[in-house]
Amino acid sequence: IGRCGLHNWNEDHKRAEIGYSMEEESFKRKGYMSESVEAIIEYGFKVLKLNRIEALIADFNVPSLKIIEKNNFKKEGLLKQHYRVEDKYVDSILFALLVEDYKFKD
Repeated sequence: IGRCGLHNWNEDHKRAEIGYSMEEESFKRKGYMSESVEAIIEYGFKVLKLNRIEALIADFNVPSLKIIEKNNFKKEGLLKQHYRVEDKYVDSILFALLVEDYKFKD
């Protein structure tokens, strides 16, 4: 139905980028991706011992922005013309969550 995980993992610097995509329209807006993102963040900090998880999101991707906001990521910057969508370059907003700002679940 979709995918969620960590990529661009830099073990030396203890950071990775989170990425996710819901492919099946019928599964959108049901909370599945929010649940998956929460589990991936926890895995990154608890198991991989990351210090930082980054997210790069287009400003028009409102559902993704809501997930990142819900998980307390902080906006850090803007990457101009970062990737292409249908032969058009679009910007990415850079967000990050640091382990020191993460609230571990009991």
